[in-house]
Amino acid sequence: MKLSLRHARSNRGFTRIDAGAILAVCSLLLLLVWPVLASNQIASNQIASTGISCLGNIGQLTRAWQLYAADNNEELVGNFRFQETGQTISAGTFLNWTHNNMDWSTNPSNTNRTLMARSRLFPYLQNTNSPFKCPADQFLSSIQRNAGWTSRLRSYSMNGFLGPNAAATNDVSYRGENWMVPGYRQFIKTSAIPSPARTYVLIDEHQESINDGYFITDPTRISWVDVPGPFHNGGSGISFADGHAEIHVWLSPVVDPFRPPTAGQRTDQLWLAERTTVRHNVMAVRKAASGAKVVWSPSTSNHRLQSNTDLETTEWTAVTDAPVKGYGQVEVTTANEASAKYFRLVTP
Repeated sequence: MKLSLRHARSNRGFTRIDAGAILAVCSLLLLLVWPVLASNQIASNQIASTGISCLGNIGQLTRAWQLYAADNNEELVGNFRFQETGQTISAGTFLNWTHNNMDWSTNPSNTNRTLMARSRLFPYLQNTNSPFKCPADQFLSSIQRNAGWTSRLRSYSMNGFLGPNAAATNDVSYRGENWMVPGYRQFIKTSAIPSPARTYVLIDEHQESINDGYFITDPTRISWVDVPGPFHNGGSGISFADGHAEIHVWLSPVVDPFRPPTAGQRTDQLWLAERTTVRHNVMAVRKAASGAKVVWSPSTSNHRLQSNTDLETTEWTAVTDAPVKGYGQVEVTTANEASAKYFRLVTP
């Protein structure tokens, strides 16, 4: 009988005393975990906030990059290497997109806003407070902190295949070639970029990698040369030639750029390399007034341009308009090819 009574009572569920005890335990647990939850929420909000600010800054710089080219007959702004950046500063010509070389010393170049204002992009900027800086990059050396510094001035670098790499016009970049990877195109004019939406312009650079404003990614190798900065929860701010910007999260963010790359880092490097440049015979095609403008490189190319209206046929017609050569590219405007839908390059 006692067993039956106990069993019958258990079917009634929790008593008020049971419920009160459970509520007290849950309240205690909530008090214990609340600081952690609040801290995580604050951290998430901070990551989101710096990411939005980064996209605003890098997007503004990219818009300035576009406007500069539009005002200069499609010619891209200078994107000089370290030594050449120093030379244009010494000469007082200030031909580069940035004149602030970064290092871990107390060299004034790290914080010199006068040099920042001499950027060829500066006149096109709406907000000139900190457009060259990702707010998530607060890295400083002990020497810089001891000197009272709060931050360095720049954390973005530019795709090394965009723009001339020196002031001297005999530099290989003016031939549409990159000094490190000659088999790939150096873009000197916007018209030479085949896919603006898949060609990056600016990127967060790793605090241990950044020096000049020239970011090099070698498409022929599967390891980093310059290294992206994982400032946004393992991701980098990155902008593209069509004007859009995004936070790209890497599979394996680089903690130490001087260690051999992991498999994930090699995949990341390939992703960026595919959005860096193209081989010389890849065509860039734009609409023209009564046809199309077709651009390829280098200027010494002996390729011949042909067009076709339907890929189901095997008949290709030679484009007879005289090519224009210069800036490391061949440019043909097909005034009589309004109906052409497809183009190809052939060699004699």
